[in-house]
Amino acid sequence: MDVGRLRRCTVCGFEFEKTAPPAPAPDLVSSVVMTVGHVLLRVILIIGIVILVGVAVLFASCAMHL
Repeated sequence: MDVGRLRRCTVCGFEFEKTAPPAPAPDLVSSVVMTVGHVLLRVILIIGIVILVGVAVLFASCAMHL
């Protein structure tokens, strides 16, 4: 049974406040695109770091042989 902003059980007397429905979920396509974009950005950054370390090792090994 509804009493103002409260809803009361007629059997046990338990009361709880009625709330607004939850906000609609964000658009699924935009969230997937953002996730894919973040994954691609991280992969590109990791590949860049690996290449940078490889170049540093190459220059260091060449300097050690001189």
